[in-house]
Amino acid sequence: MMRILHSAAMMTPSRGQLTQMTWEQQAAENVGLAWDSRFFCPRDSTKPSAIVQYSDVVSFQDLKSLTQKIRSWFKFRRSYYDWLGCVQDSYDVLLLRYNFHDPYQLAFVRKAKCPVYFVHHTLEVPELFSSHTLMGMVRGVADSFLGPATLRAATGTIGVTDEIARYEYERTGRACLRTAVFPNGVEYSDDVVLDERQGLPKLLYVAGTFAVWHGLDLLLSALRESKEELTLHLIGQLSEHEHRLAARDPRVRLHGSMPRESIRKIAALCDIGLSTFALQRKKMYQACTLKVRDYLTMGLPVYAGYDDVFPSAFQYYVNGPVSIEAIVKYAKSMRSVSRQVVADAARPYIDKGVLMKDLLKSLSTEMTPK
Repeated sequence: MMRILHSAAMMTPSRGQLTQMTWEQQAAENVGLAWDSRFFCPRDSTKPSAIVQYSDVVSFQDLKSLTQKIRSWFKFRRSYYDWLGCVQDSYDVLLLRYNFHDPYQLAFVRKAKCPVYFVHHTLEVPELFSSHTLMGMVRGVADSFLGPATLRAATGTIGVTDEIARYEYERTGRACLRTAVFPNGVEYSDDVVLDERQGLPKLLYVAGTFAVWHGLDLLLSALRESKEELTLHLIGQLSEHEHRLAARDPRVRLHGSMPRESIRKIAALCDIGLSTFALQRKKMYQACTLKVRDYLTMGLPVYAGYDDVFPSAFQYYVNGPVSIEAIVKYAKSMRSVSRQVVADAARPYIDKGVLMKDLLKSLSTEMTPK
């Protein structure tokens, strides 16, 4: 059986990233795969768990000066690849979440003893430039130089969408690189799918922090121009400008950040979930977000502004314009559909165990450039 290590290294791990890796490890154990998922991070940056591998570097929040943070970043990166060097003999394949502009990453992959595939969750350079900050520009330029050489040194590249996989292949100068798609997935549970829908259409939009490519500003502007009767539940951190816009509309409910169990209770009231509406702001037109998969496991159909992995015949995910009228029409059309029907229909496309098995089949056969 092929032995896999899927690892990521981040100075400040997010809850979503940790959850995704945790689900992955649990899925591997449930379906009997020789697959280890590990999240490498500074000590005290997150709670201990089966997937967490600590570095002896302190987390950024414990550092005050920019000089300290820069030194810590380099020390952390070096310790990550030292750890990988120590454990690589235990595996047949390494799946490494790609790190932006990382010179240690390039040095490691050139010397790795087993095949290395980089896993990509975004179009790196366009995303860095989309921040419109000096630091983002500098980081984007740095990855423009380091990225292609790093990718060419690897065995292959894996994108969470076909668009990302193609982008990374193009970055190598069309080198003979193996490519694959490994969408984000979730672990299905035996929890009862809650359904308390009634009254006016209710919409749910969840994000950890609403970034510019979420397009919340576009949604709120469209809502301001519409007289549709509805309730929009927003869960997550808003910018000051978006908070002001949302607070002016009595149809909007602001909840801030919430744990998943609390989100499930609000989702039970809602007809559909909403996802990103301005992905084009970072030059992307496909995505594979965790929030969409969370919505679907809770039985919520999804309306968003980009393509996902679902086929066109899958009626519980719609890629449509930022139109309140269109959104409400879709929400009303889904009111009669059972929550369990939605969750069951989505499972072949988002179940973590199924997706991991599919990737292993790709890795065990010849993957060809796209």
